[in-house]
Amino acid sequence: MTSYTQLRGQVDGIRHGAVPDWLTRALVKVATAPDDATVLCHPLGFLCVPVWRFDEGGVCVHVWTRRVSAARPTTSPVHCHSWDLYSLVLAGEVHNHLPRVVPVAPVRTAPVRMAPVRMAPVRMAPAPTHRLFDVHSHHDMDEIHATGELVRCEPGRAESVRAGDVYAMAAGTFHLTDIVGGEAATLVLAHNRPGGRDRTVGAVYLRDHRVQRAHSDSITRRWAARAVLQLLTGPRLVLQPM
Repeated sequence: MTSYTQLRGQVDGIRHGAVPDWLTRALVKVATAPDDATVLCHPLGFLCVPVWRFDEGGVCVHVWTRRVSAARPTTSPVHCHSWDLYSLVLAGEVHNHLPRVVPVAPVRTAPVRMAPVRMAPVRMAPAPTHRLFDVHSHHDMDEIHATGELVRCEPGRAESVRAGDVYAMAAGTFHLTDIVGGEAATLVLAHNRPGGRDRTVGAVYLRDHRVQRAHSDSITRRWAARAVLQLLTGPRLVLQPM
């Protein structure tokens, strides 16, 4: 059985031209039999090509492209995962923004005093900008549950990652991804963390709801798989802008 550590080593090896057979086989299967494949239009705007599921996590290829209409989240693009992310950028340029998501304590009202008193200046707590939501995914259905946790979502630092680079992100790290030029592909390795939660931030007034993820058509599935195969198995390994 291949372990997470072994898979991580194999992902690193792709940068040096060692493309693992399991990745090639999965993409060839989608390219040659797209009607039997599942490629979902993720609410965060990319095509998700499942590659491998194992006890500790899974591997997917994510493809952003202007060739198809991108899905949009019902909450916001700011989210965190219940799993550690380890990602190799296969093509394009990825900007990861890491906003600060700061809890806002609920406002407590002071008891009413009947006698006149001299009131000290009151320092008002900052108003929340968003509510936290838990996301429970079941194949192509996302159940999005509003929590009682209100937060302020403030600008934070950003990092840029180009084709051939690897980046990691710990479970629970809030982030959003912006694709320079709208075209990119990444290979994502997920390592599950017990007790982790998939979460997103959304409007304060938003309540529980469900989102059905759309399935891409067979033409799009075939194109996505072939495009990534060309990056990986051409005359030489090509990690570059799409």
